[in-house]
Amino acid sequence: HLRLKTFHLDDYFRPIDDPRHIFLTEYKTQDWECLSSLDIDRFVDDLQSDRHRYDLILVEGFLIFNMPSELLYDFSYFFDLPYDECCRRRSERVYDPPDPEGY
Repeated sequence: HLRLKTFHLDDYFRPIDDPRHIFLTEYKTQDWECLSSLDIDRFVDDLQSDRHRYDLILVEGFLIFNMPSELLYDFSYFFDLPYDECCRRRSERVYDPPDPEGY
């Protein structure tokens, strides 16, 4: 019986009013596409605390390769989606706050 745990970086977004966000004046919103939008310390703490309790830990997210992966992961795989598929998936998501027009 394989003990499996999955981490989703989307679960680690900082609250909208967190002062560590980078504000994009052009779009009048926070930059949700950069590392400062995520609570990396909490993610690393959670990952490290679960690392020996599971046989396999999967981590998925758009910024996983922007972190010190050699400290966190034994293996790293990159899956590339076609641009049209990425746009389709993003358009089906419900964001809070919603993406501004043109973001």
